[in-house]
Amino acid sequence: MTLCPAPDGHAPAVRAEASALGGDACSLRADGRALNGDASSLRAEALALDGEWQGVRYAAMPLVEDWACALRRLPGGDRLVAEALARHRAEKRRREFATVRCLLSAWPALGAVDYCASGRPVLPNNPATWLSISHTATCAAIAFSALACGIDVEQRTDRAFRLRHKFLAADEMAASPPAALLAWCAKEAVFKAANVAGLELLAHIRLDAEAIAAAAHCLALHPAAHAEAAAAQSAGIPA
Repeated sequence: MTLCPAPDGHAPAVRAEASALGGDACSLRADGRALNGDASSLRAEALALDGEWQGVRYAAMPLVEDWACALRRLPGGDRLVAEALARHRAEKRRREFATVRCLLSAWPALGAVDYCASGRPVLPNNPATWLSISHTATCAAIAFSALACGIDVEQRTDRAFRLRHKFLAADEMAASPPAALLAWCAKEAVFKAANVAGLELLAHIRLDAEAIAAAAHCLALHPAAHAEAAAAQSAGIPA
């Protein structure tokens, strides 16, 4: 994967290579340094995923059903319920809000979540820690690290394959729905990690198509999985 210069020329080059890791994938290299990333299958209905990959801690779980009840079980629950009501009008968004707070509650030292002007989540009590959040219709995921990181989770459908021409160049073109889905996740994760205004998935983030195909083969071996997650950590990318 290569992160090409953005329109302002400030984005550094990032390269990623995907390899089969028992269903997980990807190692990232930037400026010759091994960074990391992964792509994981999730059983969104039943599996809470929790792990660490070379400095990036990540976790995922199904969306909570009763968001208010879930929040009230957490420290400062009434305040969180009020925040969910104030921030979001849609029930699904409140469920996403509650699920992310449930995930973060496993690491109380991270503190509360806020959002910068660009919409990127931040941790006011831990400004040196980078936080990334992603949701699907059935689950939510977080990733955090001392270095810039990004995570993306998607439902397993053929939508990315049908729209692959919108985010993949001709020499990146995915040959299968799993490859297109993994490519979308990888580009979205790097987009979040780069945090560069004007960055475009098609024009500025390039993939190694053979590596993505190899990683997608692993995902294809898990037909029961309903979502895929791709996490990417990077160094030297300005916030």
